[in-house]
Amino acid sequence: MKLPYGDKTNLQQIINKLDTYSLDFNHSSGKHKARLFESKLGITKQNIEVLITAIRNTATTSEQAQFTRSDEYGDRYSIERLFMREIKLHEIVVLKEDIRSTRFLTESPILLCQGQVGTVVDVLGEGAAFEVEFSDLDGQAYAMLTIQGENLIPLRYEPVDLLALSS
Repeated sequence: MKLPYGDKTNLQQIINKLDTYSLDFNHSSGKHKARLFESKLGITKQNIEVLITAIRNTATTSEQAQFTRSDEYGDRYSIERLFMREIKLHEIVVLKEDIRSTRFLTESPILLCQGQVGTVVDVLGEGAAFEVEFSDLDGQAYAMLTIQGENLIPLRYEPVDLLALSS
């Protein structure tokens, strides 16, 4: 289902909640979320716009919202795989953790390190996983493997225009 009123998200409300709760390492209960966002997604207050964009895009376009419960704050919904939908075919991605692999030609063992850059050459399971090719600076591929979406970060070459998001 679509998120009810997802097209009416309030940018300032999102920023405030992320800044004072979800990404705040000093908040009594938010600090656990802040550690999770940093360790799993590399998101902190310094790059908050990545999460803001994902939340706003998902709130307005996702068909995957699921009602979870109602409480004193209102109805709660869950949307799984918030960031995986951003990764597309031929996109440049970065590994979030080390992965052991083997070289194409020699089959010698190699370690693809956190931060290693690759290119998505196939999208699997509706974006749950991706076939990623890793190449040297001369464009020679040395490894290709299937990687779960939560272990990749898409590279961004343009900043997020926060004023455009608020319109």
